[in-house]
Amino acid sequence: MSAFAVPENVKCQNCLEKAGEVRCKECVTREYLCHICDCKVHEQLPFHDREAIINGRFVPIPATTARNSKGECVIVGKYLQVF
Repeated sequence: MSAFAVPENVKCQNCLEKAGEVRCKECVTREYLCHICDCKVHEQLPFHDREAIINGRFVPIPATTARNSKGECVIVGKYLQVF
């Protein structure tokens, strides 16, 4: 299998229930996440390099983007505190 190929029927490696729709290159033990777990995990890790499966291929998504329950990419309203 190619390193760029999108695997079929991958489960979220956090909840082990839903489909893994987001791939994080920096979460070694939880590479594939569903949209709910992606939001939970990356709320505290906003600068991780993530990709979403869109139209059958991996597409980079910015830190301000998440997937909703319909599979759509949406902007999340989080701001980082500057000290």
